[in-house]
Amino acid sequence: MDSEYLKASGGDNLAQTFEIGMLVEGVHLFHSGGFFSTAHTADDVEKTVDATRTVTSRMKDEGLFG
Repeated sequence: MDSEYLKASGGDNLAQTFEIGMLVEGVHLFHSGGFFSTAHTADDVEKTVDATRTVTSRMKDEGLFG
């Protein structure tokens, strides 16, 4: 998606871009907020946090925030 389109179109497309970015990083988030459970290990949580940092940094670099 073009960054100008995303900036002009509101939060739904930003959320979709974030979700796709997380999938690229190997993390699938539930649409209801990405809950953790006791089935998730500390490594799962660390992978999710690292992926979040990577994706949000990439989105920031592309000018999608602000």
